[in-house]
Amino acid sequence: PLPGGTEITAVCLSYIAFMSYAYGLITNSYVKVEVFYLRFSRTLRIIIDIFTCLCGLLVFYVIIKGGWAMFYKSFVAKELMPASVEFPYWLPKMFVPLGSFFMIIQCFIQCLGSICRFIEKEDTAHE
Repeated sequence: PLPGGTEITAVCLSYIAFMSYAYGLITNSYVKVEVFYLRFSRTLRIIIDIFTCLCGLLVFYVIIKGGWAMFYKSFVAKELMPASVEFPYWLPKMFVPLGSFFMIIQCFIQCLGSICRFIEKEDTAHE
């Protein structure tokens, strides 16, 4: 095997996992259980979307706090991966808070979009 192959895999895996969360949300490509969701009224679907976005904001905020602490400790200690090739361990740990930050931005954008759809629905109902 090539020296450093395991380290490169760890870095790439963390990059792919955490940097693709927001992309999946943008393209709406996450698996959904739509058996019941599609049977709900439009208003209830929008309320469910808002609720899930708010839950996402909370979850990814917690991941950012924990991920930043993990990254910072590793960066300050100049932690290296225990392998044949010296590779900084903080590099893959950096993608945890970074990817979660992008996910929070996307959750916020989707939440605002759902709120606007809800308000738009209410405005057209009063006309």
